[in-house]
Amino acid sequence: MSSSLCYAFLYITRFEAHGSGAGWPQLWDAPADSDDMSIGLAALMMLVDAAIYLAIGWTIDRYFGIKTIKSNITYCTTTDEKAGVSIVNISKVYGPRSRRPKLALDNVSIELQKGQITTLLGHNGAGKTTLIKILTGMLRPTSGHVSVRSARARLGVCPQRDVLLTSLSAREHVQLYARLNTRLPAHQVSHEVDRMLEVLSLGPVSSEPVSRLSGGTRRRLCVALAFIGQPNLVFLDEPTAGVDPAARRDIWSMIVKLKEDRTILMTTHHLDEAELLSDQIVIMHKGQVHTTGSPIEIKRTLGNGYKLTVVYPDRAPDHDETWEETSQEEKTKQLLTVVRDVVRNANVIDVNGLEVEIGLPFFDVNGINNNFLQVCTVLEAAQTALGFKSYSMDCSSLEQVFFNICQRADAPNGIEYCKNDSTPIRNVSMSRGSKRQAIGSPSPPSSSYDKDDIRSVIKEIFKEELSEMLVKINKTIISTINQELEPLKKEMQGIRDSMYFMNEKFEDIKKEQETSKESVKKIELENTELRSTIEDINERLINLEQQSRSNNLDVQCVPENKNENVYSIITQLARVVNCEINEKDISHSTRIAKSNPSSTRPRSIIVQLASPRLRDQLLAAAIKYNQANPLDKLNCTHLGYAGPKAPVYVTEHLSPTNRALHAATRIKAKEMSYKYVWVRNGRIFVRKNDGAEYIQIKSKHSLSKIV
Repeated sequence: MSSSLCYAFLYITRFEAHGSGAGWPQLWDAPADSDDMSIGLAALMMLVDAAIYLAIGWTIDRYFGIKTIKSNITYCTTTDEKAGVSIVNISKVYGPRSRRPKLALDNVSIELQKGQITTLLGHNGAGKTTLIKILTGMLRPTSGHVSVRSARARLGVCPQRDVLLTSLSAREHVQLYARLNTRLPAHQVSHEVDRMLEVLSLGPVSSEPVSRLSGGTRRRLCVALAFIGQPNLVFLDEPTAGVDPAARRDIWSMIVKLKEDRTILMTTHHLDEAELLSDQIVIMHKGQVHTTGSPIEIKRTLGNGYKLTVVYPDRAPDHDETWEETSQEEKTKQLLTVVRDVVRNANVIDVNGLEVEIGLPFFDVNGINNNFLQVCTVLEAAQTALGFKSYSMDCSSLEQVFFNICQRADAPNGIEYCKNDSTPIRNVSMSRGSKRQAIGSPSPPSSSYDKDDIRSVIKEIFKEELSEMLVKINKTIISTINQELEPLKKEMQGIRDSMYFMNEKFEDIKKEQETSKESVKKIELENTELRSTIEDINERLINLEQQSRSNNLDVQCVPENKNENVYSIITQLARVVNCEINEKDISHSTRIAKSNPSSTRPRSIIVQLASPRLRDQLLAAAIKYNQANPLDKLNCTHLGYAGPKAPVYVTEHLSPTNRALHAATRIKAKEMSYKYVWVRNGRIFVRKNDGAEYIQIKSKHSLSKIV
């Protein structure tokens, strides 16, 4: 390509050196008869080379270029209040073709809402980190897909370990991440950098290297970097891991400030942190989602309710031990009777010395909320009668619920759980290590039964039979529905697979179009640079050609005579305008051919003087003569010709390009009522009037300055 370009410029220069110039008629002509090349052939070879290079580059990029991992993440726009991210039936199997494949995720489906914090809870190996890697595109799932509903999808990630450069300060980290995420210069991201530093509240240490910052401050900076660049999706993988309680609270406050209009997914092993920050909690166990909901809903649905702890005053040291145990048992019965007047399904959990623990479920046997406020009111009214010192009520914590869910998932079938809560049945201990049966629990079998005992036994048997019947009916209904829905599920799966295939093909076509657009842009850029280079070379050639005429004058409208002496005409002209020039000062003089053969004007006389100084002297003398004799300007009679006084013009010898530009300038100046048009050292100038500034006309594009 470079050789063709050099040949094209070489032939243009040769045409200009011959005096004919390079134009469209000479496109396919050779400067010399012995040459087979031309300007057109050189340009055609450049286009062929460009096509060949483009084909080679596309082939190398297509078959040997960098391959990107195709993810199952679909980005779509929405205007309603749907979830920000939908995780649909995600499964991941490590080593599917090995002898022992490991199932990390099993049909996980989660809806992540915009403006909310969703927390993943689970033991180590539950699949939390695998799910985050799939969402960030680091892993591809075995099956399932992820839908992100956002017009512009930006992602922020905070990994488990700090990803910081020890030599950079906090401000430099924020500025670096802001420029990388937004692709804007430093002055355009300064506002966001200042805002984030204000949220971090680092103060004067923001300019210190991160190696000098504390562990909690570094972790806070790492979490803040995930929010740089206004990301729509933020993934926080154990953001408070390895920090002290004070630093944890600082990180909590920062996350709450930055969660607005963002979809945040967080993993943590601190259940108090999940309960405080989360709008939605997802409990995972062995790659499956076991429970989803808000912290309050999970505790209310799966928790044990409230635990009422009643403390009695100390006993007198001289009281009998047997009497004390009997008295404590009577007090516990009285307390349970009072509580059951409000919460009918309350039961004793533990009796330990002077403390009695009673379980208060959230709902009664009919599924109606129990009135805990009334329980407190009744206890305060009966405190003197019951003789207790104080009481307290504790709600089930999220840690207890999480422990119960995981224990229930891992427990074998032989372990039984209480009906009122999800904890295993345990013994109730009395004071001084003696173990007694818990009040309210079934009594041991005896030799005789009363009517109440028989009625309660029949009721329990009826409840068990009814519950088993309901379970069987439920299973039958579910199996029937699943059989009816199975063909529909297969059809929907086929449609979904077809849509996935079409989406992948569309993405491939889109990438190919983007690659073609980039190639076209590169070619257009090269053409622009080539055009600029050609214009620059043309300008230099024009200047060079004009410099070769620096000693020349163009004398126009002098009548032609067959026996004329051109040298005598020039010396006569010099005498008329009072310029001291003789024939020795004239290096060469001749008439040139007409540029327009149909013109009636005589051929111009080109005079080459010995130096530019003589040229300027004769030109200035002619101008001065015409100014001094406005009524009798330089004409043919002054040169010895008879007949009418035809004017004679003395000008600089312009190149063909400058001559055409000069003619166009005169026409445009006449249209715009400009008073002066003149040439000086091959450069063309115009001026509208005596007080206006002059304008230099360098090319046809400069004609637009004449207004």
